[in-house]
Amino acid sequence: MGVADTSIRAYQSILDNLGGRRFEVVSAIYELGECCNVEIASLLKMEINKVTPRVKELREAGVVVLAKKATGPAGRLVCYWRMATRQEWREFEEQRRLARAGVDAARKAHEKRQRVSSVSEAGRALAAHRYNKRNRQIANKQEMLF
Repeated sequence: MGVADTSIRAYQSILDNLGGRRFEVVSAIYELGECCNVEIASLLKMEINKVTPRVKELREAGVVVLAKKATGPAGRLVCYWRMATRQEWREFEEQRRLARAGVDAARKAHEKRQRVSSVSEAGRALAAHRYNKRNRQIANKQEMLF
């Protein structure tokens, strides 16, 4: 089973596991093709403030992508959405994986710096202790000479 297989299964899994309003919004986008939030709300007979968060969640999951920005039904510039293709889904998953790997690498580097700095602090403390001990020995010898 290759990466492509698992990506397709993950994509299908997300589509299969959408609940409630998310499923309704995905169905509306699928039916309308390229559409804006107002058109989705109109088709579903929902308020726009119930549609917009669902579209955002679907975008964050990689199911819906920006198709274009154009003048909407109200005469203002709006975003038009469409379903992501499987190729776009794979690219989205790859970016997400790389981002996670970057976060993991950054975390490991931070932990390594923490370990090194604690070792360095211990080394500095030991060096200071030895320096003070040596100075005390020198002072004691000088006292004995006088």
